[in-house]
Amino acid sequence: MINLQRSTVLTAFLSITSAVTALDFTPVNTTTDTQHFDDLINNLLSTAGDAEFRPKGGEATKQVELSHLQNCAVQFTNGYEMGTLFAKDPNTYELINDGNSSNPIYRPTNTTIIPNEGIILSSGHPTALWNQDSDKYTKDWDSPLGGDPDLFVTANQDELCSSCSSAYAIRDACVLEFDFRCTGGEQYVPEVSFKYIFGSEEYYEYIDSPYNDVFGFYLNGENIARVTGSTTGSDIVSINNVNYDDNKQYFNGNDPGTSLGDSGNKADPSNAPGYGVIYPTMEADGFTNTLTAYGTVNNGDGWNTIKLAVGDVGDEILDSWVILESASFTCIDKTEAPSVSLAPSEGKCLYTVCCLF
Repeated sequence: MINLQRSTVLTAFLSITSAVTALDFTPVNTTTDTQHFDDLINNLLSTAGDAEFRPKGGEATKQVELSHLQNCAVQFTNGYEMGTLFAKDPNTYELINDGNSSNPIYRPTNTTIIPNEGIILSSGHPTALWNQDSDKYTKDWDSPLGGDPDLFVTANQDELCSSCSSAYAIRDACVLEFDFRCTGGEQYVPEVSFKYIFGSEEYYEYIDSPYNDVFGFYLNGENIARVTGSTTGSDIVSINNVNYDDNKQYFNGNDPGTSLGDSGNKADPSNAPGYGVIYPTMEADGFTNTLTAYGTVNNGDGWNTIKLAVGDVGDEILDSWVILESASFTCIDKTEAPSVSLAPSEGKCLYTVCCLF
């Protein structure tokens, strides 16, 4: 269980938990009605995004996909109930607080932790994303896929792990794959994009380790889950490459803190931040900001394949999640400047004490 003596923020949250509405989940149904597969994809597609889809391999594959996704994928609504992120110093990317070193109060923003609607893919139980109650949540659901060849390549391309010396297998893979095409017509140079968040229980204990749970978005076989302006030699989004040390402008820590004597847990690294659980509605011990994946399609008005996948690496222990924002999958013309809104998503400030900061 979490250590409740972490911060005023957590105490304030616990006092108003009864007033917070949990995420609403819609599980994947495995009946012969394959409309549930279409529902998952339609959840992602923007109505203004000039894209249409079909199941990879045709209609006959929908039931096979559903039998797999029932264990690891859900649709969700009410995401703003998870609250908002806290502000960071623009130079150091450390959390801004009121200066009280023993019991800090952090400054809230209007940027939501997750989108209000979307899809969760997980290497464990997708609905466990809601509510921090463990430092090592694990659900081994014995994926019928076992591993995934693209995830295997991505996991073993990790150039940032000093202790990684051999290939590690993928476990509990969760994969959503479909064909799509952009429908903008002639003289159209399309670029596909969508928004996502990655979070994991592998933080902080397994940073710089082989147990680097992996995910990828493979557009025609190429992983487009990348970070811009990376501070390391790699631009992939992974536990070893986006954390409290590397590319921390994209990272949010939420680890309860462990020691070797705490229920047999592996100790946190000595340089790990001591914030504790500051986002108690989020199970993941670390997670990214909302990021955007971009990729240029190969075939103009022809069909393309996208695979959205996440999996455990090395063993089935400690879960990871990918949150995909609803209606964010779009095709846009690269020759036209996209419209950009500078207004942040409006979320719900759950932490009453810090809203007065």
